[in-house]
Amino acid sequence: MLTPPQLTVLSRNIYINRGGAGLVIYRVNESAANSWVQLGDFSYPSFAPWPQDPDLRLCYFAFEDSLPPQTPAFLYGEDGAGAQVRQALPVQVRWRNFSRDSIKLSDSFLRLAAAKADGQGTAPFRSDLDAFQWINETLRARSAEIIGQAIGYSESRQLWRGAFLRPPGKVMSNFIEQRTYFYKDADVGSSTHYGLDLADVANTPIRASADGRVVFAAEAGVYGNCVIIDHGLNLFTLYAHLSAFEAAAGDSVTMGQRIGLSGSTGFSFGDHLHFSCMIGGAFVTPYEWWDPKWIEDNVELRFKEAGVAPPH
Repeated sequence: MLTPPQLTVLSRNIYINRGGAGLVIYRVNESAANSWVQLGDFSYPSFAPWPQDPDLRLCYFAFEDSLPPQTPAFLYGEDGAGAQVRQALPVQVRWRNFSRDSIKLSDSFLRLAAAKADGQGTAPFRSDLDAFQWINETLRARSAEIIGQAIGYSESRQLWRGAFLRPPGKVMSNFIEQRTYFYKDADVGSSTHYGLDLADVANTPIRASADGRVVFAAEAGVYGNCVIIDHGLNLFTLYAHLSAFEAAAGDSVTMGQRIGLSGSTGFSFGDHLHFSCMIGGAFVTPYEWWDPKWIEDNVELRFKEAGVAPPH
């Protein structure tokens, strides 16, 4: 008879911001063939990054902006026969509200959007507004699929050390700006901005925010020319709208290494960098990863609680 999966959480209280990241370290018994963290409909896989202690697991997870405030976090374990156990995680959410923006679309803007849609292999649009809506809905969905495929695998060890490098530039659009578009007083669409737009001078050198491996360097729909770096353990950074690439998929990069130049490719109308951080397919606020104090309190502390070193 198989022993049921057993889960022993080694992390204490985990504080997580809405739209932010969390980390849990725990131990499993031999019958736990698989384990993950679940919040609502979102699940995050675990890793076993310590070869000398294969029963010790680690999982980064996110509290996505669409989740209700009281959404509980659970740790799941599953044995080879599919039997599952569930355990509540000691997660406390710090709620924050995000900005909402109403954007009035002008005819001149829609003409620019229609020009961006040209050459995308679509049938002629009935109007410039149709072209904008196709970009905002169909092309945006295709872009999400491209990114999802690019981040399907992550290294099972931590490739980075310390706080991430902040790209240069002034913040022009913030993380999780919720936008509603109006044309002639009619609601014609909406979107959520899952990153930061940073504007400096044209063709600003863009550098890797931390050590990692390039998993994508190609055109990605609304993101234009885009580089995605895997930093290990399901943590990724994304650099979009580039005018030129200076890295290719498969390259190992170090913090500060040039990977491209800023630009306005994709659904962009001025030279800037769109920068995102992701836990798997969940976008999380970049501000946390730039902050040494947040890293100390929310990542390094987890390793200290578990009595282990980061799995570099």
